[in-house]
Amino acid sequence: SDKKTLQASLDNEMKYYEDHKKFISSAGSLEDVVADSDEASERYLSSELFIYKTLITILSGKEENFRANLYRIVSELKTKIAEIRQNQDKDTTSIERWILEAENRLQRSREKQQDSINIINKLKVNDKDKFSDYNNARSIMEESHQYLKEANSYLGEIVKEITRADR
Repeated sequence: SDKKTLQASLDNEMKYYEDHKKFISSAGSLEDVVADSDEASERYLSSELFIYKTLITILSGKEENFRANLYRIVSELKTKIAEIRQNQDKDTTSIERWILEAENRLQRSREKQQDSINIINKLKVNDKDKFSDYNNARSIMEESHQYLKEANSYLGEIVKEITRADR
């Protein structure tokens, strides 16, 4: 739904600037050009906000997809670990701790992602330093991604441990 909403908004923004470009070339006086320019400058403030929100929404969607895949893997691993524990094929204590660590990283990632979205959602059209706030939100989204990479690394180690024969 976010994708459709953003696409519709993007189409509206592009249409506005395409239509506005036609007005500039048909301006009859300097006053008309100045008025058209002022209108475009005013519109740019809302366009800029839209751009930053869109960029963070795209990053957020990618994070959400990555996290969902990791949660799916965690679920599958938990089932396999329960089976191993029940069959007493291997001591699963350390593997279960790694699962907990991976789940903690996934939760931290979700929190960072929400922090990033909150920063962007607080932006207003007339805020002067939107770029700085966007960079801050993007940086926090990168922290979210780092947590996902750490969780992924834990899951990789778990798979190695499960497939490794006890000595």
